[in-house]
Amino acid sequence: NFGSGVGHSINEILRIIHKVLGHEIKVTYTKKRSLDVPKIYLDISRAKEYLSWKPVTSLDNGIKKTWDFIKKLRT
Repeated sequence: NFGSGVGHSINEILRIIHKVLGHEIKVTYTKKRSLDVPKIYLDISRAKEYLSWKPVTSLDNGIKKTWDFIKKLRT
């Protein structure tokens, strides 16, 4: 499982999910906890260097493909 090397906020991901699903998502925000990590993203530099790998699926497209797969499983 690889990432893109680009960080995305929870709100950005929720906007994409909303767009893909086509309906509102109920979100409940809670207070930040002392152990919460403020930012995290995958460093893909070694995959690029050693495997000549680069991301080819955008976050938008990855979420859409995942949702399409889930819908297919439900039928």
